[in-house]
Amino acid sequence: MRLSENVYILWFSGQKFDSIFRLSEISRFSDRLYNNTIVISFSSDEWDEEKIRPPKTFKPLKQINKWLQQHHFGPLSNLSEAGDLGSNAVLFGGCFDSLDVDEFCRFIQTLKWRSIEDVQLLFWGDNDCKFTVIEFPLEAHEVHSTNVA
Repeated sequence: MRLSENVYILWFSGQKFDSIFRLSEISRFSDRLYNNTIVISFSSDEWDEEKIRPPKTFKPLKQINKWLQQHHFGPLSNLSEAGDLGSNAVLFGGCFDSLDVDEFCRFIQTLKWRSIEDVQLLFWGDNDCKFTVIEFPLEAHEVHSTNVA
């Protein structure tokens, strides 16, 4: 049986409608259809104020969210606000369709941090049960994406 060229697939990520593809076009996107979960951690020593939460003007976080938006992703969520008590960890994260973690890490590396040694990225590739810790500064051989359909 041959499928019609007019069969379409609607692609959703979470609650949001992302794209519509002709079934005949899916094969060219098949290497990009994967989910990644990331959590970025950094020190509260990155800003001057005596606050656990980063101020709204915290430049690296603003730049990360801008980069994500430019790549058609939503912003990171503040995971440190979960629960009843404050956290001593600064954690922001999200789950994204087809995030290129190598490119994302290279971008994080370019940002101006007070102490890039305190920046870590926890990364879960598609269908991973455990996360990989990516530490900064990066060495050329350290970032290896597991983004495989």
